[in-house]
Order: sequence, then C-alpha cells, then structure tokens
Amino acid sequence: IKQAAEAGYPQARLILAGMLASGEEPVKKDTDGARKIYQDLAAKGNIEARVALGTLLLKSDYDDPRDDKANEADRKAGLEWLNKAAKQGDLAAIGVLAQYHSDKGERKVAASWHERAAALGSQGAVMASSARPRVGGAPKTCTNGWLSTWAACSPATGSVSARA
Repeated sequence: IKQAAEAGYPQARLILAGMLASGEEPVKKDTDGARKIYQDLAAKGNIEARVALGTLLLKSDYDDPRDDKANEADRKAGLEWLNKAAKQGDLAAIGVLAQYHSDKGERKVAASWHERAAALGSQGAVMASSARPRVGGAPKTCTNGWLSTWAACSPATGSVSARA
C-alpha cells in the first residue's frame, strides 16, 4: 500500500491515510500524516477524502488536548469538508452531519439532513427520519456517538447500523 500511495494512486493514498489515522498494523498512528494526505486528496475533489477529513477534524475537537481555538478551527473546517461532500450527494457525509447535529441537540438541522438522505434514496435515512424512537416528541439520539458508521439509529437498540 505504501509504495502505491507514494506512487500517487488516490485509492492507495486513502487506504494509507486511514491506516495512519487509526494506527492500524503495521503502520504507526500518525494523525497529522493522515490529515495531510486527506487534505491533498480532498482539495483535488476526492469525495471519500472529504468525508474522512471532515470526520477526522470533527473528531479532533473531542480527542485532542489542544487549545479551544484550534479545536474550533478544526470543527469549522470539518463541517466545511463534510458540507462539500454532502453537496456532491455523498450519503456518508450527510449521515455524519445528521448525527453530529443530532448529538449537538440541533434536531431540526439533523432532520433536514435525514430528509436529504432519504430524498437521495437512503433507506437508512428513511428509517431514521420516520421510525426512530421518540421521547417527548423528539428523536432519540444514537447511544454510540456521531462518528460511528452511519445510516440510522436502530429503533430497537438506538445503535447505528451500516450505511445503506
């Protein structure tokens, strides 16, 4: 993978960036290295890189012990990259945005993202927008967080299932 990534193959670079971000064997964890690869690919219009970079940047404001200004800048940049991918119709980006806003208590914004995904044909979004358990009229949030692989909260468990 590393040789193909160094040769410039976009898919290999995406795989390598994912391995760097997670610290997957045999690669040592290097979030900054992953971020650089994702940024380069995202700037060239790669939708998968836009989603991965946006998600990585949103995650950093929860995981990195950096100052609040850096976290806020990462959060804004993450949302921008996810919005770019969502405008291209990427269901993963739409799902991350929906879950992010839901977890922030921004239910109307989250619902609009679920509706957009449903309009694009996501069965998971249809389930999320219509069959999610409701407590006091408000949708129940997924219990395992917005960074999980997205599609919909399971009405039975409140967990996230794989995207459609």
